[in-house]
Formats: sequence, C-alpha cells, structure tokens
Amino acid sequence: MKSMNGLFILIALNLQAFAQGNFGVITVSPPSQSMNFLPTLEITINFNSEVDITSFNDTTFQVWGRWSGVHKGTISSFNNNTSIHFTPNENLFYGEQVTVSLS
Repeated sequence: MKSMNGLFILIALNLQAFAQGNFGVITVSPPSQSMNFLPTLEITINFNSEVDITSFNDTTFQVWGRWSGVHKGTISSFNNNTSIHFTPNENLFYGEQVTVSLS
C-alpha cells in the first residue's frame, strides 16, 4: 500500500508539471499601470505558444473597467494564433483601472 501511495504522488506531480507546461503570457499591451492610453483602448496579449481562439468567450475572457463596468467586444488572433486582440464595443473611461481575466 505504501508503494501505491508513492506511485500515486509521483503520477500526480508529473501530471501537474505536464498541465502547467511552458505556456504563458509574454507581453500585454497596454502594459500594466500605464496611464497614457485613450478610452478607445484595444488590448493585445502575446503568448509564447499557439492558442485556440475558439476557446475564448464571455466566460474565459473578461474585461472590465473600474467605473465603466464589464466590456463586451471582438476577440481576434494573429501571429499564427500566438497573439489575441480585444476591441471593446464601447469606450472605457479616461484614467480608469482596467482588469483583464483569462481562464
């Protein structure tokens, strides 16, 4: 039984490492804490590997402004699907904090 527990832990650790992989965000535009962008802000996120654009929807990709609230918009990909671009349907407010959530 002891060896089975050890084997289970080893498998769980390997699955966790496999799931995490090397996938990640390289750059975001506009950069965090920037204050010199217009309310017509468009958001670009560059990843280190290809993403499936069909996996992004209103639940997995959310944008909201501190004062203007939740923003719907258009998501498109470019650079061989390693970058996504979000164009909001409505403008954000000048100087507001904007949060982007990806899952």
